Amino acid sequence: MHVKLKDLPPHLLQRLRDSGQLPKKREAAADGMNGTERAYGAHLDQLKAQGVVTWWAFEHVRLKIASGKKAAWYTPDFLVKFSDGRLEAVEIKGSFFREAAKVRLKVAAGLFPWPFVVVRKIGGAWVREEF
Repeated sequence: MHVKLKDLPPHLLQRLRDSGQLPKKREAAADGMNGTERAYGAHLDQLKAQGVVTWWAFEHVRLKIASGKKAAWYTPDFLVKFSDGRLEAVEIKGSFFREAAKVRLKVAAGLFPWPFVVVRKIGGAWVREEF
C-alpha cells in the first residue's frame, strides 16, 4: 500500500520528523525573502548608508502587465530609489531563470518608464543585467 505524506495526519508527520525519518519542516522567513534576496537587501542598506540609495522596498508593488480575461501581473522583488531620483525595479535571480518570468519582465520593461534589472550574485559580486 502506498500512502502519500500529504494524506497522513499531522501528528504522524510530526512523529516522523522528530524521529529523523523526515526532514524538519522549513519555516518561512518572517520578511518573505530567500537568502539571496536578504543579502541584496543588506547590500541596499549599505548603499543607503553611503547615500547612493534613499529608499528601497521588497515586493512592494504589483504591476498589471496585461488586462482582459487573462490579466497578468508582475511583482518585482525590489523597488529602489536612488539619491539622484532614479527609480529601478530589481529582480533577484539565481542560476535558473524561467522563460515565462523573462517574458513578464520584458513586458513590464516595455510598459513602465523606469529600468527593470535582473541581479545575480556571481563570485561574490552583484552582476546586473538591464532589460
